Amino acid sequence: STTIRANCDGLLASFDAVVLGESTGLRFANDRSRFPAYRSYRFRAFAEYENDQVIEVTRDAVWMVTNPAVAALDPEEPGRVNFLDSGTTMLLAAYENGFFAIVELEIYGGVDKIEFTPKKVTIRGGSGRRLRVTGSIPGQRGDIAMTRRVTLESSDEAIVRLAPTETEPGRILTGGTPG
Repeated sequence: STTIRANCDGLLASFDAVVLGESTGLRFANDRSRFPAYRSYRFRAFAEYENDQVIEVTRDAVWMVTNPAVAALDPEEPGRVNFLDSGTTMLLAAYENGFFAIVELEIYGGVDKIEFTPKKVTIRGGSGRRLRVTGSIPGQRGDIAMTRRVTLESSDEAIVRLAPTETEPGRILTGGTPG
């Protein structure tokens, strides 16, 4: 270690700097491996160094899942895994010197019921509306937002047609014909 000092017209500041050698391993913060579907969890990766030094490297690690139908990495937050459906997948985090951490994830459960919110709408001609689809999981409180995960279709596109966008996946527009 070394001490860095600053002097500006008699005002002093200092801090200690420690330079670690190369990492000796990589591990996750916990051993949790079983999660409910349609939720997410942020994994944290830690590099291990000599002298029992441990540094969080979640943002610096390279992340991967082996079964994208079951889980997907959140592109905005390193280490966050979104659980899409029941099944298994491997989660890997890699860091310098070729070290990696790996865990098999078991995703369980699923939605047992979905419904629209609101259940019925009246739309003026030439306008649109945003619909939400929610689901419930047996034994868990609270609804799960399912709009991005379901496939929507209109039985008559002349009356109401789908117009999903990235920010409004449940957007519908009137088709011009009353009905």
